[in-house]
Amino acid sequence: LIMLGLIAGLTAAVAEPAAESPLYWIVPHAGARIENNTAPRPLQGIRAPDISADGKKIVFSAAGDLWTVDLDPRSLAAGKPPRGKHFTKDEILEFDPMWSPDGKQLAYISDRGGKPEIWLHETKPNKDRQLTTLPDVVAAPSWSPDSNRIAFYKVPSVGDSRTRILSIVTVFTGDVRDIQSNIRAVAPPAWSPDGET
Repeated sequence: LIMLGLIAGLTAAVAEPAAESPLYWIVPHAGARIENNTAPRPLQGIRAPDISADGKKIVFSAAGDLWTVDLDPRSLAAGKPPRGKHFTKDEILEFDPMWSPDGKQLAYISDRGGKPEIWLHETKPNKDRQLTTLPDVVAAPSWSPDSNRIAFYKVPSVGDSRTRILSIVTVFTGDVRDIQSNIRAVAPPAWSPDGET
């Protein structure tokens, strides 16, 4: 049994993560009793849904993985509900996914390197790469309108854990620039339409 972490006030756990189809449970807190129930049920703890620029896919995080939903107009018109499928399916914690405006990349947070960092999934070729390597924990990536930069928050490891540092990383080089410190943010960063601020 592996505890994946808190998601929307719940704790996600996975049993037999190496299995071809691991079993997931969502429980109210880490000390709650886990019921072995393999009956299908709705996925809980969905967070950070984002629609692709072409409107054909939704990506979100749940149970420590990234999921996608294809929005096929014919299936929707026929009354068939869309079904989620794993985009990532591993023991690594992945969350806060966001499509680039040009539709070529997906930014997300992953702890596969040992702590949360920004990773990019490139749709062509189909590969992932780590974008940031910072001493602070990162959160809430937000693409610039031109898909060349990502604004995000750094959460300092010392001091007030409620404050954030607003930063920007250049996608091509990985260069990070701090914009403003001591922010008490409750929402992800947002860009102006022209990408200047």
